[in-house]
Amino acid sequence: RTWPIDWDHSTDSTKYWDGNYGLGAIDVRLPVLRLKNSTGVVADSFIIERVGEPYAWRDTGAFGHDLQLQWLEPGWGAMYRVTPLSSGVSDYGTSFSNAVRSLKVHDRQFIVFERDSAIYLRTIDPKGAWIPSEWRISAAADTTNIAESGYQRAANNMYPAIGKSFDANALMVVWERKNNSTGTSTVEACRIDTLPITTPLPGTTRRTLAPPVTLTAPWMRLMPSIVGLSDSGYVVSWSRAPLKATARCCGVATP
Repeated sequence: RTWPIDWDHSTDSTKYWDGNYGLGAIDVRLPVLRLKNSTGVVADSFIIERVGEPYAWRDTGAFGHDLQLQWLEPGWGAMYRVTPLSSGVSDYGTSFSNAVRSLKVHDRQFIVFERDSAIYLRTIDPKGAWIPSEWRISAAADTTNIAESGYQRAANNMYPAIGKSFDANALMVVWERKNNSTGTSTVEACRIDTLPITTPLPGTTRRTLAPPVTLTAPWMRLMPSIVGLSDSGYVVSWSRAPLKATARCCGVATP
């Protein structure tokens, strides 16, 4: 607290503390945060809590995503406690449908994986060292919390696979996405125009390859696989039901 509360808000927005006027309504603030995870903890989301009574407040957010806090009255501040939600690579980090998850191109290794229901891409340089950046391929909006109580992602992204066309330095990543609001699943694709070697991520094109489908048993998965072709094309296959599969060809303009 740095100033006394002024309950008589000034009607002139140019007036603030000058001996006759207090802090006016113009000084009411709604803080908005966007946090970056630089702690070394493997986490993409966090719990944030306001410290001190009587303003008990708690929410869950995602790193790199805007999060609104509580309104602050003139002259007041707040302290918050941030706790990363640590999680390693989950059981959904790799597909068991013989899909390729790592490619070696021009002495560099490109690896896709899932963590905290988001799909990522990383690169190993020719000397075997990780390039510092990792790129989130799935949508950042999927990491938002949609639960009225507790925590639930807007969507679960899982089972990634990667492919490269024979005659171009473009990559395509495919994965399964489950919408937690509707319960339906789709196959998503992201084409990366050139090899991701340095930041930022090169230009991308995103498409939904499979229409939404409701999986009727908890063990059912779409689990897409991808193979690169010549002429900058790809073939993507996935499961739709027991003993049934679907395949689709993808070109440069419409991956």
